[in-house]
Amino acid sequence: MFLSSMLAAAAGTLALATGAPNLPAGPVNVTSCNVITANADGGAVIPASAPYQYGDLRISFVNQAPLAATDVLFAVRYNGQTQIVEDVGTFSTGATVTRDFLPPSFLRYNGAAQCSVEAVLFSDGSSWKAV
Repeated sequence: MFLSSMLAAAAGTLALATGAPNLPAGPVNVTSCNVITANADGGAVIPASAPYQYGDLRISFVNQAPLAATDVLFAVRYNGQTQIVEDVGTFSTGATVTRDFLPPSFLRYNGAAQCSVEAVLFSDGSSWKAV
């Protein structure tokens, strides 16, 4: 959406804020970033198919800004790669939001992930971008 195009030019120069000293806190804070894996009995879904494992990325975050956020971009570092994940909606001030995201077709979630907020668009049209 709007924020995706805003960051498209900077995609090659992504820097994660996780663990970096002296960076200002953003208006949206990630409270957890986990890969949720589950095993499925493929035979119960499709007869004679093998069991398989799948994983989703679960991000929880809180909007600390005085305005509702409408679009949040996360940089997700996983398995040596960084991917941009976008969440669009109405995210009220102070409310904890938890979302699950499916991996892109070229990547399977199975292990630890690190998430940081890269950009936020607010209900009044203003925006914030990580330094």
